[in-house]
Amino acid sequence: MIRLASLTAIMAVVASTTLSALEIEPQSGGLVLGNDNAKDSSFNWHGGLANKQMDQGWARSQDAVFQTGGTARYWGFGATLNVALALGQDKTAAYVYDTDPTVYASRPIQFGEAIQLNAKADYLFQIDGVYGEGIPFLQIIPHVEMVTYPNQPANTLKDDQVWAGADLWLSAPFEELAGLDFGGSIDYNISDPALRSSIGFRELKQYAPYELLMWQYINLGNRSYHGYFTNTENTGLTTSQIGAKIRMPLAWNEWWGYASADWSYWLQRTDRDYRYLMGQDAGELAFAVGVEWRRQ
Repeated sequence: MIRLASLTAIMAVVASTTLSALEIEPQSGGLVLGNDNAKDSSFNWHGGLANKQMDQGWARSQDAVFQTGGTARYWGFGATLNVALALGQDKTAAYVYDTDPTVYASRPIQFGEAIQLNAKADYLFQIDGVYGEGIPFLQIIPHVEMVTYPNQPANTLKDDQVWAGADLWLSAPFEELAGLDFGGSIDYNISDPALRSSIGFRELKQYAPYELLMWQYINLGNRSYHGYFTNTENTGLTTSQIGAKIRMPLAWNEWWGYASADWSYWLQRTDRDYRYLMGQDAGELAFAVGVEWRRQ
C-alpha cells in the first residue's frame, strides 16, 4: 500500500469520465507548511476516449467523446481547463421543457462539436508533518469554476453556472489506513441561488508499476440545484458516485496510460422519474481510456 507521503509526488489531472463538486484526483504544487522540500509547481495534461459525457449526474452525450485538458499550478495558484468533443451523433440529446418563465432547450449533438467546457481557478493550501515529515495531513482548495455547453442554444443551465466554493481533504491518521482520504466540498452558484456539495472518500494504492485510485461520494443540492438537473422541487440528496481509475507507466518518461470507470445513481425517486421522462436512466456507467503527461 502506498505511503501517504507519496501523495505529494503525484502530479494529477482531472481525468474522470464524470464531474462532481468534489475533486477526485490528489493535487500537488501548492503552498505547503511542514515540508520544506515540497514541489512548488506542477503541470499535467490528459487525452482520452469515453463512452459518454457525464456532468453532475446528467449524460450530456450518450455517444463516444474525446476528453482532453490539463492543470497548471505554481505556488498554490492553479488553472484547469477541460473540454469534451463529440465523436458521434446523439439525437437523444434533443429536448424542450418549460419551467415558466424559463424555457430550456437542447438540440441533437453532431460529430466534432464541443459538448462541454469546464474552466477552474483555485488555490492549494496544504499542511504536512502532523503524521510525520513530508506526510500530507490537510488540504484546503478554494476555487471558482465555470461550466458551459458550447454546442447548445442559450439557456440558464448553459450560461449561468459559475460555482465558487472550496474542497477540503483530510488524510487518515493511521499507518494501516495509509492512502485513505476523507473529503467534502461546498459550492454556490454566483449567477443563480443554487448550492451543491459532496462528501466522501478516496483511496490511493500502489501495486508497482500500477497506481489505483478509487472514490465513493454522496452528492447533494438545494432546490434550485435540483431544478437545474431534474426540474423537481427536491432538496438534499442528488447522486451517489462510485468509481476507480488505474494508471500504468508508458515507455516514455513522464507518460502514463489510464483506464477509469464511474457509476452514478440518482437517489430520490422524483429525480429518477424526471430522468425517465427525459429519456435518461436513473444510473449511468461511464468509462474511459487514455494517456496522461505528468511533469516530474
